[in-house]
Amino acid sequence: ITIVLKDEIDISRGDLLVDAQETLAAVQAIRPDFAIVHAQTADANGNACFEGPPYEDVLLSRAAKRVIVTAERIVGDGWFSASEQKADIPHFMTAAVVHVPRGASPCACYGYYEPNDSLIRAFLALDSREALLDFVQGRKEP
Repeated sequence: ITIVLKDEIDISRGDLLVDAQETLAAVQAIRPDFAIVHAQTADANGNACFEGPPYEDVLLSRAAKRVIVTAERIVGDGWFSASEQKADIPHFMTAAVVHVPRGASPCACYGYYEPNDSLIRAFLALDSREALLDFVQGRKEP
């Protein structure tokens, strides 16, 4: 196996080649300043957990320098130590916690609400910056 280090990969340039000798290209991991993730449960100290599939949120929290957690519900001190549900994101990785019910909308939040297909379609149909501002500022949940 040959590993080729690249700053970025452009498949159209042929940067990523897998052949009989398995030539692989590797890129440096990104390190965003912040990751903003939406959890079902968090406490004021910054501990947060996801119910159901965590998708990429836990991975994003590990890649970022700091994490902002929005949550459906905020629980009291001691909830994580007393619960069988442990924190997927520990307090020392979290810069801020914000209570934002329906914060994943119009997408789904496992155990709380399903996706709002009509709002997602309306968002995808936006064709200008002004339309985006109107949509965000005037959005009303059904």
